[in-house]
Amino acid sequence: MEQPETNRRDQFELARLKQFDDLLEQGKFVELRTALQAYEDRAAVELRGYGYGAAVHLNHTYRGLMALAEGDPQRAKLELVKSGAVVRSLLLGVVGPNMRLAKALMQRGERSAVVEFIDRLGKIWYLPFRLPKVRRWKAAIARGETPDFGRQL
Repeated sequence: MEQPETNRRDQFELARLKQFDDLLEQGKFVELRTALQAYEDRAAVELRGYGYGAAVHLNHTYRGLMALAEGDPQRAKLELVKSGAVVRSLLLGVVGPNMRLAKALMQRGERSAVVEFIDRLGKIWYLPFRLPKVRRWKAAIARGETPDFGRQL
């Protein structure tokens, strides 16, 4: 039985994220940058309003993770802020942001950049259920803790 188009697309996207994770873990940053740009370019054409913002968000998230791996937390913080300043898209609005970079920066004590990022989330992650999560995250940060980002990792 043939899979519906949405299931094939979801499986493709999951495979793409796995590829990004593998390249990051292996330290293959040139290949990762190339793959991220290709993903963003493809999203601009194929996903447009549905997923383009999510692709740009992921691009900046992974670029920030690479910056941390390369020992450049300043660039990582800039990428985090950029990842929260993307155009609104249906996919990102529903699924929400990837918080891996925020968590990594929190673990390095970079609270202000993470708070700035979380403050921007209202513009891109607009479903009502996000509000309690955002409040819990900010409360944890105010207590000096790293929030439990749950499914957003």
